[in-house]
Amino acid sequence: MDNALLGVASPADNMWMPFPGTSQNKDLNPYFDFAFVNRAGYMDASRSFALPLLQSRVSGKTNETGRLNYYFDVAEKNLNYAEGGFFAQNASFPVLTFEETQLILAESQFRLGKSSEALTALNKVRAANATNESLKAAGTVVYEPYTTADFATNDALLKEILVEKYLSLLGQIEVWNDAKRLNNYRLIGIELRSSTATTIPQRLFYPQNEITTNPNTPTPIPGLFEPTPTNR
Repeated sequence: MDNALLGVASPADNMWMPFPGTSQNKDLNPYFDFAFVNRAGYMDASRSFALPLLQSRVSGKTNETGRLNYYFDVAEKNLNYAEGGFFAQNASFPVLTFEETQLILAESQFRLGKSSEALTALNKVRAANATNESLKAAGTVVYEPYTTADFATNDALLKEILVEKYLSLLGQIEVWNDAKRLNNYRLIGIELRSSTATTIPQRLFYPQNEITTNPNTPTPIPGLFEPTPTNR
């Protein structure tokens, strides 16, 4: 929590990696380069958890249409590679953001029993969403501040913090890191897509060239579903 208090203090201070989008295999947005150019058809959003989740988040206080259209081509059930979309060929990519900082703070405050402070941090992210020009250009955005009355239980507040972080960091590896941390995927509502797995994948595979050349790889090689030491 202390480090989050020292983190990015405003959306204007967000750190983005620029991608001019002029040359293949050189400066295209990496998602566009991989999934639209080099591996067209290899990856889409037909089994995305985030797409239907965003579609469902319409209430008196929330309308996610802008964020939905910013990330996804809904009609094609694909990522939005069009100009102005999050995965466009010249779209910059987030590295460190106000939204991530505030949601780390929100979860930290919640786990310290400070629900009011957690709610304040969550509402700061919602206020940032409401004024985000990229989201507004893509469709309707409504993010009115929450009150304690909007959450029947403390767990409901925690779930909303984790869901907001999941949606705020789409496309970044931190989404996966968060989902597997403390089995947060269950709180978020991510369903298992395997009849045999008891959890989501916990790590990346070790490639054979790493096993062959790096004497520091573990023996035996851990399986895909074996938690890392951090998450045990």
